[in-house]
Amino acid sequence: MKVLHVAEVIKGGVSSVMNELLLSQIKNDNIERVCCLIPDSQRDELSIGDSHIYTFKRNGRNLLSFIFFVWMFIRTVIKEKPTIIHLHSTFAGLFGRTVLILLPFYKGHVIYCPHAFSSMMAKSKWKLNLFAIVERFLSKFTDAIICVSNYEKEIAMVNGIPKEKLFTIYNGVSEVEHIDKLPKSDLFNILYVGRFDYQKGFDRLEKIINGLNYSSSNIKFTIIGDYVSESINNNRKNLDNAYFTGWLPKSEIYSYYYNADLLIIPSRWEGLAMVPLEAFSCKLPVMASSCTSFPEIIKDKYNGFLVDMDNTEIVIQLLNEIAADKNIDTLESLASNAYVTYLEKFSSTKMNEDVYDLYRMSESVC
Repeated sequence: MKVLHVAEVIKGGVSSVMNELLLSQIKNDNIERVCCLIPDSQRDELSIGDSHIYTFKRNGRNLLSFIFFVWMFIRTVIKEKPTIIHLHSTFAGLFGRTVLILLPFYKGHVIYCPHAFSSMMAKSKWKLNLFAIVERFLSKFTDAIICVSNYEKEIAMVNGIPKEKLFTIYNGVSEVEHIDKLPKSDLFNILYVGRFDYQKGFDRLEKIINGLNYSSSNIKFTIIGDYVSESINNNRKNLDNAYFTGWLPKSEIYSYYYNADLLIIPSRWEGLAMVPLEAFSCKLPVMASSCTSFPEIIKDKYNGFLVDMDNTEIVIQLLNEIAADKNIDTLESLASNAYVTYLEKFSSTKMNEDVYDLYRMSESVC
């Protein structure tokens, strides 16, 4: 078996998943060769040797970058002759499968993981219908489609993608050891990790932070991340009660996970977010929006809290109640259950095994 992973962009959760898969598959004695095609500007996102990596020139989502991607994809397929091509995200899925239709000599198997279908993010009906038509057509040339949540799988079936081609495999993360833990303070430390944009619900977080009465509260917010566009007005000055770190390396983020009391995720939608999985691996409970795939990760009052993030008053009331309970067993129980959930559903070992089993099944059905 030879495996080629292909992505048009890998920043964020895609790089985390690809790192886990690549490192595992390189060590797998049953896989003869593993390589990947990624943007040259994002080479440092992967922690594997150069002998496993092909790159293409990318300076944005534009015609020239797509041409470079297609050209290098064709060259890599011809050179490597992979038996499995694993396409990551919708643009690689679109261009990769379209190219393979036009390459009749390729006789391998195509695995596609959208990491959240475009139709999940479409804001207009015509775009949703267009995305659905394209995905339905290209599914005919795909051996298996990995959905990262049952929610995503249900969306795919509603859009007409055959059920027999859809497989739910949850994202997984590795457990990080040897993290420096800071002395616990009397403050109730709430952590946010992510982009400052509409999907991630950063505007909701702003309302929550500004709505708290800090004179009677022991709550402290730490925010890791930043705006993704320099053109967006920076409103940090309006959040005087929060500490901003900017973007941090993954190793440093884990230190914050270990030293926080609660992670808050006010997202409006997610295929399957990596951040709560990382938090669970560090025994950190999560408060998240009660929408899309979050109910598959979080069981309310068992390993975290599911709330309506648009109801700012209710969220603030709940945060105050949790903060007041900081010194009793409630948070310890949530933290313990969060770790159990991680081990049972979201470890990298489980994800790697499930993906490899899917490769083998695709090879056997020929």
